[in-house]
Amino acid sequence: MIHDLDCLRLELQRARRAYLEEMQWLRERFGVIPSVPRHQVGPALWLALDALEANTADMLAAALKAFRKLHRSTTKLVVWHQLEETRHGLESIRAEAPELFARKLKLWNQASALFTNFNQSAGQSPTLNYRKALELLATL
Repeated sequence: MIHDLDCLRLELQRARRAYLEEMQWLRERFGVIPSVPRHQVGPALWLALDALEANTADMLAAALKAFRKLHRSTTKLVVWHQLEETRHGLESIRAEAPELFARKLKLWNQASALFTNFNQSAGQSPTLNYRKALELLATL
């Protein structure tokens, strides 16, 4: 039982670290500082605090799940905004430079497909496809 609790605490620390590293990467690579709605942050933080206080496997597992969900939804929101911005930028060059538009549209479609693809292997970062999509969008 104690071993399970230690493993869950460690996983919660890893999830927290992964979230912070992702936010740092977004800021350094793209200059984006995501704004996370309070209705998403509050439950994750309360669950984490309650889990540490209760010190039960169920509570720690729920906190871990909530934190990973917060991580995914925050990164997803950033990618969504980037997709929308680049789509509007593409529309502006459609008539003026059709060849350039076609090349960039192909990249945009790849990024969009990564955004909607939820098939990830076990152990893979929950936001890896979002990162790949952002890297593609950065080339536009």
